[in-house]
Amino acid sequence: FFFSSRRRHTRSLCDWSSDVCSSDLYLRACDNLEKREIQKALEADRKANQILIKAIQIFIEILIKANQISTEARKKARLRVLWASAILFASLIGSIFLWIFVDQQIKNRELQERLSLGEKTLFQSNTEVNQKGGVKAFADKDFKNAVQYFKKSRKLNPNDPEALIYLNNAIINAKINAKIGDSQAYKIVASVPIGRKPNIAQEILRGVAQAQDKINNHQGEINGKLLKVEIANDDNDPDIAQQLADKFVKDSDIVAVVGHNASNASIPAAKIYDQNKLVMISPTSYANELSGTGKYIFIFRTITRINILAETLAKYAIKKNINTMLFCLDSRSIDNKSYRSEYEKAFSHNGGKLIDNFKCDVSDPNLNPDTIINQAIDKGADGVMLAAYIESLEQAVKIAEARSEEHTSETPVTQ
Repeated sequence: FFFSSRRRHTRSLCDWSSDVCSSDLYLRACDNLEKREIQKALEADRKANQILIKAIQIFIEILIKANQISTEARKKARLRVLWASAILFASLIGSIFLWIFVDQQIKNRELQERLSLGEKTLFQSNTEVNQKGGVKAFADKDFKNAVQYFKKSRKLNPNDPEALIYLNNAIINAKINAKIGDSQAYKIVASVPIGRKPNIAQEILRGVAQAQDKINNHQGEINGKLLKVEIANDDNDPDIAQQLADKFVKDSDIVAVVGHNASNASIPAAKIYDQNKLVMISPTSYANELSGTGKYIFIFRTITRINILAETLAKYAIKKNINTMLFCLDSRSIDNKSYRSEYEKAFSHNGGKLIDNFKCDVSDPNLNPDTIINQAIDKGADGVMLAAYIESLEQAVKIAEARSEEHTSETPVTQ
């Protein structure tokens, strides 16, 4: 009974379900259910999109803020770099100026060591006791005792030009201290190669010392003024000569410069003197570039012009039947090059000829004097012209001495 009743009930339920599912009511119910599901899905998508958009907005805001922070940081970093660069640049400029200042001070001290009015001896080989006493007293501005020391030194070594110059300078300063007369003096500088050629330097200074002593003690001064001489050691170095020239033209007390010895030093210094209207008189420079060409106004020299010297010696050679010559020179010297040019013109003009296909350079340390003489004879030379620079005088003398007794031709030598 139970089972049969259950079967009838099940069958009835199935029949009802079939009827319901096939009815319009079911369809509408199904449609509504589907719409609600779609709406729920759409709502979910919408919320998801809103969340995603919100997340993107937040991310963008974070990026903007981060960029702002980064930009600010970069600005601050850039500012720090600029300040650091400015400080570094200022330090660099300051260091450069400091270096220039220190370097200039060192150069000034070095130059000052090359100058003396009497406060130090520039000839280091001079160890005479009274000379030492004189320069010490002069440096201490005790000019009265300096005069006495230099006088004693002069008696022991009357041929010392440095002592005589310092003596006259000390006398002038002593008069200034004692306020004797108007105590005025002209000041000149004698620039000579003391370090490299002390003998030549002394020869030039002897003439300067003699002139100063004559003016101050015998001739009766210059326009009522005495003459003070400052000695300078330029070593015949072009760079040092220019540095000294720069210093001299800035000293308004200096009215003239006697120097320099070698043309290699005189020519570069002459430009500075002439531009600043300071008179320079060279006692020994031969180079044509120095004066006599109208190039300079305030530059002079006391020796014979090189073309006159060349003409005189060329005529002498021809007179002695020396018609073919080997010309030896020092290639380092501007004087020698000028002289060779002038001599070749004068010698050719008088009928002579120089050997061109053989080089004789007395500055060559490997030059063999005997070889020079023998090759000169082989090439038909009647004589040799030696135009030596002051640095190569010994080598030139060796060539002159290399002539054997059988080589009896004249060998004029010019310096």
